[in-house]
Amino acid sequence: MEIEPRMSKRFGCWLGLSGLILAAFLVACGTKYNSSSDGLVFVASQGSNVVQSFTFSLTNGHISTLSNPPATNGIPSGMILDPAGTYAYVILNQNSIAAFKVNSGGNLSAGSAVTPNPIGYATTAPVSECGVTVQEPVSGTAPVAPLTMRTDSGGKYLYAANSSTTASAQVTYTCGGNPATTVTVSVPVPGSISAFSISSGNVTEMSGSPFGVPPALNPANLVDLAVTPTTLPALVNGVQTAVCSNPGNNAPTSEFLYAADSVNNLVWEFQVDPSTGALTPQPNESMPTSIATGSTPSGVAVDPCDRFVYVSDMQSNQVSGYSICSGLPSQSSNCPTTPDGSLQPLANSPFAISVGLGPGPLVVDPFGKFLYVLDTRSNQVTPFTISPVTGALGAGTAASTGAQPIAMTIRGDDNWLFVTNYNSATLSQFSITPSSGVLSQLPPITTDNQPWGVAVK
Repeated sequence: MEIEPRMSKRFGCWLGLSGLILAAFLVACGTKYNSSSDGLVFVASQGSNVVQSFTFSLTNGHISTLSNPPATNGIPSGMILDPAGTYAYVILNQNSIAAFKVNSGGNLSAGSAVTPNPIGYATTAPVSECGVTVQEPVSGTAPVAPLTMRTDSGGKYLYAANSSTTASAQVTYTCGGNPATTVTVSVPVPGSISAFSISSGNVTEMSGSPFGVPPALNPANLVDLAVTPTTLPALVNGVQTAVCSNPGNNAPTSEFLYAADSVNNLVWEFQVDPSTGALTPQPNESMPTSIATGSTPSGVAVDPCDRFVYVSDMQSNQVSGYSICSGLPSQSSNCPTTPDGSLQPLANSPFAISVGLGPGPLVVDPFGKFLYVLDTRSNQVTPFTISPVTGALGAGTAASTGAQPIAMTIRGDDNWLFVTNYNSATLSQFSITPSSGVLSQLPPITTDNQPWGVAVK
């Protein structure tokens, strides 16, 4: 009578063990990357100085960690992929840019790093000489501090927005017949834009870089930038996926770059040389021009249809919208006859963030229909619809993120959006309804501590 229950227990044990083996097998299989059915998302984590790789199902979003994240040999922050998704570029220690190859298995391998050229400065500094404060001329060079990066749509050039910094300079003076006195003064150094050519993971800084801006009220602090497209979103499976993809629409022939200056409340405007990628003033201008924003612009994004530019104003809690003078029918009536890439405020701009606080990074979906704004002080993403005619924004329903969201990216198929949450050590994942722009939240993914940059393929 006791044989049967013992056999039953033994059978149950074997069944449970086989179930564990099967589960382990399925988990192992889940960590494999298949480019035809899976996406990739990369997270630069400052807590352990690595770039983690995750693979996720394009069908249901189920996400798994890929093993062996490469060490970055520095503290990573901003991160982007080239348009082909073959290389990732990561800012390290806020003073260099490293390249990582995206391997066929979905993981990354570290490549070379480049330190951007220093920037020259020439200004005056207050010095107390013989009991009297005087302004002394000082000059020199100082390292730049990249904050964010963007590539052009062709994947040939990479641009980094550099924040303002300080430099130490020495001033020597004499008082009467006393020996010469040398003092060290701290000098503000304005932000700039570093520009590089990129090819097969090789990063080469171009001649003339970094590119500065004209003197403003305060030393410029460039915190983000955006580059206009040179191609328009295409039809997918014969279906019009973008408001600008009507047959017969011509791709832009000129390329422009816009940089947000958070201390002077400006957006600086540049033209991109199509043959070299160098930055120049706009046509008929001797130096870069600018346009006013709200208080503390913190993010800038260009519509992929080359019609509109949007800037998040953190302290004003709003989004400023502009029409690009690109020659398209959608451009402002205030634009000059000859397209020059200058910006004109949209009617009814700025647009208020009514349910969020601290708008920071922002992205336009790949087909130019929706704008997503990361509300950094209220831990959420606010979606907006974009009017294809006027560029006006209409707010949708916000979706929650983790604590202190810091960076955001959207996949090129317009189906997935990811946010890194610095304080909660998580990655927020959202599926997008392409027809409405609505975000549907999936369970958060645990990352290494202090995740910062994020990129998706």
